[in-house]
Amino acid sequence: MRKRIAAAGLTIVLMFGLIAGAGRQIAEESERDIKEFTAFFTTPGEEMHTDNEIQNLIARKIGAKCTEYWLNGQTVDEAAWDNMGKVKHTYLPQVIMSDDFESTWQEYMTQYENCHPEAFLAEMQRELERRISSAKHAIL
Repeated sequence: MRKRIAAAGLTIVLMFGLIAGAGRQIAEESERDIKEFTAFFTTPGEEMHTDNEIQNLIARKIGAKCTEYWLNGQTVDEAAWDNMGKVKHTYLPQVIMSDDFESTWQEYMTQYENCHPEAFLAEMQRELERRISSAKHAIL
């Protein structure tokens, strides 16, 4: 009789262990790392909310998510500057803390290049040339 009670108790403990382990595995799979990408569109549009249910379901399914940025009320160089700042604040702490510097740096550079920094740098170059020209005329 004791053996049956011990066997039943052990069976119950094992079943709870299996159920708990399966539940943890399901939770881990749904919380797996989702790689985030950014896309910048130089036309007016509307950004999706971060709590977009369909976008989040797709992200969990494929392991990737895209954050969209649209040109709304900004020039291309202003949007590039804003996006460059967002990418720096998001990725540089990850680069500093990463165990794999090279791959994290490459991911940062990919996201940074997607911001179109050349638009911002071209505008800054034009502004620099304008100021130099103004300074030359002021001196002469």
